[in-house]
Amino acid sequence: EAARRFIHSIIRPQDSVALYTFATDVNEMTPFTSRLKQVDSAINNVMVGGATSLYDAIYLGAKALINREGRKVLVLITDGGDTASSIGYKEALRAAQQSEALVYSLIDVPVEASAGRNTGGEHALIQISTDTGGRYFYASNVPQLEKAFEQISDELRTQYLLAYYPATRRAKSDFREIEVTAHPHGSPESNDSDPKLMVRARRGYYTSKLE
Repeated sequence: EAARRFIHSIIRPQDSVALYTFATDVNEMTPFTSRLKQVDSAINNVMVGGATSLYDAIYLGAKALINREGRKVLVLITDGGDTASSIGYKEALRAAQQSEALVYSLIDVPVEASAGRNTGGEHALIQISTDTGGRYFYASNVPQLEKAFEQISDELRTQYLLAYYPATRRAKSDFREIEVTAHPHGSPESNDSDPKLMVRARRGYYTSKLE
């Protein structure tokens, strides 16, 4: 229900959303659509449990977004573990960065340590979210999940798009790192960033595209 309300709150007439589940395999529950009734029906048919193909889901989600116009967002609800993917962490991260999607991760485990918890998978998911300019949230119950969705919705309505032309140069890697800083209005650019201003942006971009 929290996911349903989130989708209804952010989708505009010109937007579209697709829904995937990832257990042993990644399954498309509904292709990209702006028809909310179709999305609602797909959500009702979601079954949880079994293995987790997290990196496969990130890779295939990124691939589905690569040629779509406009802002791209990938929202993941998972425990952070990966037990069944054929794609590795690095390939999933690269695909997400090449698609230029913001990855928001809702990690469905308590913050406190627990037996059997996949902390390595959690850290990998956190890194993917951070490197793409998205965020991660711990949400082990419905109120936390609703709060996370609300924060994501607020952020997607209050973002800035910055663009620039880099100097042409040859490099050993097709990955270009970028850094964004913020300064108080009227302050010299040479000053350090204001600690009260928090900037979150993608760590860089690839000059090559995901195929």
